[in-house]
Amino acid sequence: MKKTCAGLLSLCLSILAALTPAAQAAQFAAEGASIRAVALPSAPLTPSLPSLPGSLPSSLTLSNPGLIPTAADAASAISAPKAVSAAPAAVSAAAAPVAPAASAQAALRQAGRALSEGASKNPEGALNPLFENAGRRDDCGGSCGGLYERVDDAPPSALQPASVRPEADLAGRGAPQGPQSPKTSFARSAKVGLIGAVTMLAVNIVVSALASLAHYGFHPGYHDPTPQHLTLAVATVFLSVLSVFAPVAEEVMFRYGLMGVVRKLTFNKSKFIVPAVLSSIIFTAVHEMRDPLIFGIRFIGAMILARIYHKEGIAASMATHGIYNGLPFLPIMASLAFGPAIGNLFGIALVPAALYYAWKFHKQLRAEAPAREAGRIAPFQITRGMAFGLAFFLLLGFLYVIHTPVWLGGLLAWLVYAGRHKTAKK
Repeated sequence: MKKTCAGLLSLCLSILAALTPAAQAAQFAAEGASIRAVALPSAPLTPSLPSLPGSLPSSLTLSNPGLIPTAADAASAISAPKAVSAAPAAVSAAAAPVAPAASAQAALRQAGRALSEGASKNPEGALNPLFENAGRRDDCGGSCGGLYERVDDAPPSALQPASVRPEADLAGRGAPQGPQSPKTSFARSAKVGLIGAVTMLAVNIVVSALASLAHYGFHPGYHDPTPQHLTLAVATVFLSVLSVFAPVAEEVMFRYGLMGVVRKLTFNKSKFIVPAVLSSIIFTAVHEMRDPLIFGIRFIGAMILARIYHKEGIAASMATHGIYNGLPFLPIMASLAFGPAIGNLFGIALVPAALYYAWKFHKQLRAEAPAREAGRIAPFQITRGMAFGLAFFLLLGFLYVIHTPVWLGGLLAWLVYAGRHKTAKK
């Protein structure tokens, strides 16, 4: 109850002081000066005051309007510890009848000094925190506290609420930073592709070597291409078909299309195993139905491709597929271009080089694993424009290289991809 009465009394005295001609003249003396109201304090009950005169003489002018005390100053002095004794005198001086202008000015200045001295005796070492401008010193020579604060020199951000201030004002760290987009690059997809291709080739070589040691009879219609059966032009066409056209068409058909459809039709918790197995079986059956061992080798390779697509996206699976098909052809190309001796040396050097870079890239990807899990690194995404370009590329391949329905299926799949990924980004 005491705090409520003190607040109401302070408000009345402030309104009464503001309505006098002298207060109005002091308030609008400086052109362009901006003021800001601060919250009314709560303080113990102030002593009763005699009634103030209705108005002050219009000729009253103050040399420094910043020294006009208010009831808020009196309440601040009353609420400060060990400063209560100064408050009655200060309030009495402020409430005394003002006859001449000089005596009113002297009384007001005396009251302001008394309030400043009382507030400075706070044993806590700090002024009342309820007052935003308490204890502020400026050119008035004293404490210019009160219900209104002069903010002529305040920065523009101080006039705004905290909710609309920039982060630079709140945190002091420069311009606000929005959420950063994850880092993507095709180089990462190529590194994943080399690792996956070397793994697939290692499985192929090891299983084939073990089968040969066990005297397994491979199907007679299956054999690897050799330089004796090819020319440089034919080998170039084979390399482009196997390492470029085939991955572009088959990955979008079997990984994005078939595996994605099976994933949507799978009503269990597994989002990888069932779609990967079913799509890999169909993919392998399209490529191999003559030899069961080769079927198994290709099925393992298809599962590796499915896993890479699941973790790193279609760009990485295309890179894996293309490198897997293209690496065995590089020694053949070298033999056709530079002779069998150079081709053999190139093939011998290619094995340790591929193993070394696969191991090196594996270490780099493991080092990037925390950033990948935190979302700072994301798989490279094929954009809508890229999808249209790949579809046109397959159309050219179908018209001028090989008339295979697989490439037409890939063309349609890329058109579907482009239609479903309108906002895809790099």
